[in-house]
Amino acid sequence: MGSTRKRRTYTPEYRREAAHLVIDTDRTIATVAGEINVGAQLLGRWVQQERDRIGAPPEAPLDASERAELERLRRENTELRLDNEFLGKAAAFFAAKNTLVLAVDSRCQVPANSAGDREGDIRSVGAEPYSTSDLT
Repeated sequence: MGSTRKRRTYTPEYRREAAHLVIDTDRTIATVAGEINVGAQLLGRWVQQERDRIGAPPEAPLDASERAELERLRRENTELRLDNEFLGKAAAFFAAKNTLVLAVDSRCQVPANSAGDREGDIRSVGAEPYSTSDLT
């Protein structure tokens, strides 16, 4: 047997405001629909009705130069996202590596001498450079 789920109703004011989120901000219908938890097709109908009501001209198709610029910007956006993702991973790697070096380095430290150093400072012992294989 089917469930008896009540159909949601929206006020005309809410419909207009939701449609203007798409019309005024140039965000996609799908993006706004996800933000306000409304189906994309339903919001698309509201947008079309609001455009008809206010007499807004339909969006003109892109000409060749606009289409080329849009493709270039999309490629650039993809590159920047990949770069950002890589930098985030690199930062995490170096943070983990730094933590590892600090853990090893803490085994090779002695209190500082009293020759002008601040009290409580710690100075590394002059040991040979080490690698992560020394940890095992």
